[in-house]
Order: sequence, then structure tokens, then C-alpha cells
Amino acid sequence: MTNKLFPIFELSPQDFEKLCLDVFTAEGGSYRLIHDDKNRWFDVFGEKPVASGICSTVAVEIKHRKAFHPEIVDFFVDSLSKSNLHFDEYVFVTSAPITAEQRRATHAGIISDSKFNIQLLGQQEVFQLLLKHPKIANRYFKSVSQKIFQRRVAVATSFAGILASVLSLLFTMIPLVEEKEKSSFESQIQSVETNLQGLKQMERNLDALKKELQATSDESAQIKRDYEAALKLKAITSEQLEQINKAVNSQTATDTALNYFFGFLFGVAGSILATVITDRWKARRELSSR
Repeated sequence: MTNKLFPIFELSPQDFEKLCLDVFTAEGGSYRLIHDDKNRWFDVFGEKPVASGICSTVAVEIKHRKAFHPEIVDFFVDSLSKSNLHFDEYVFVTSAPITAEQRRATHAGIISDSKFNIQLLGQQEVFQLLLKHPKIANRYFKSVSQKIFQRRVAVATSFAGILASVLSLLFTMIPLVEEKEKSSFESQIQSVETNLQGLKQMERNLDALKKELQATSDESAQIKRDYEAALKLKAITSEQLEQINKAVNSQTATDTALNYFFGFLFGVAGSILATVITDRWKARRELSSR
């Protein structure tokens, strides 16, 4: 529920830094963003009042990531220990959720051995601060919600446009395909019928020739040879007829049109949604890095 209320991973790393800065300021104190090589181990530096009335110095490192890795905290704390930087408190903030086991391991192996007073804030603590300061949350996530809505509308509109175009193309092609297929099919049937009639006539002629030739005993040998040759001719013609039948039963114009149609559909859909998918991939890649 909190993830839907605060879609934190829709924020850019820069916006998440500003969000944390505003929340820490609202909690009390004076903070500013620090981006230089000298102080590269933290992003925010400031002061906050303590119970004794004295201000303590605070350094904050902010990581906008989807996954928490304890070794990253170890790396930053170890680097700070080797530096000449001095402050009273070091806060490591991440947008990633931290499991109880990860928290215990980090406190036992890293935080407890450090000379700094270290605070570890994960996604759950960030959400609690946002619930405590709803005006700050609304300032950042209202525009994010609008962006999500606009992106969904854009995707839905793209699909609707594709569907409308495809239906229009389909309704335009169907009559043409049916007419072409009908004309082609009727032409093939007529050709087959013509060949069948020719074969039947040839068979009648062969029978007449056989009777006529058999009437003369002196030509019996020639009758046999001529008749066998005629039968071979009939067999060859039958093979041609079989090829014609195979051609008639082969892929129709509708099958060919549908193949082109589905290829067109996937091509157009991929082209229109390429920008949305690329932007989401870049954001996920950035959030998944260490």
C-alpha cells in the first residue's frame, strides 16, 4: 500500500536526494547538498540541534537503489575512517528495502566496529518520514502520479491507435482477398475440369483406336506397342493433373495475407512502444546498479 502511495522508484536519483534533504530539514536542522571530490563519501551535510542545546554535525550519504548491499555501507564507512573528515553523526539512506537479517548483519559487522555514530535508514524509515511530512510527499509524488497516469494513457492510446489501424486495414483487405481468392480458385477449378474432360476424351479415343487396330490381325504387334505408348501418355497426363490438384490445395491467398497482416501488427506495435520501454529499461538499470 505504501509503495502505491509513494512510488519512490519513479523518482530520479537527483529528486530522491532533494526529497531526503527536505525531510531532514523538516525534522529540524540546516542541511545542504554537497557534490565535490573532497566530500565524495556523503551527499548532504548539515547541523541539527541536540538536547544540550549544542548543534551536532551530520553527514548523509543517499543511495537510490532497488536492492540493499551491506558491503556498500562497509565500503563508505571504511573510506570515511581513512579520511580526515570529522562530524558527529553519519547517516546512510537507501530507497531499497532492508531485511531484518541484513540490518542485523550490518549493525553487527560494520556499524558496531566504526568510530562514527552511524544511522542506517532504509525504505521503511523513509516511508515513515514521508507519512510524518505529507506536504513534502505530496510535493514530489503528485507530479510523479501524474507522470505515471500520462504514461499509461499514452500506452493505452498507442494500443488503441494500433487496433483501429489494424481493424481498418483488415476490413479493407478482406473483400479484396476474398474476391481475389474466389477468382483464383474458380480459375484453377475450371482449368482442372478442362484437363479432366481432355483426359476422358483421350481415353475414349484410345478405346476406339484399340478396337480398330485389333480388327487387323497382321497389325496386332503394332497395336500392342501403340496401346502401351498411349497408356504411358495417359499416365504422364495424370501426373500433371495431380500436380494441378496440389496447386489448388496449396496455401491460399488468405493465408498469405494473414501472414503479412500479423507481421505488420507486431512491427507497428514494437515501433510505437519502443520509447516507453527504453525509458523504463534505462531507469531500472540505473536503480539496479551499485
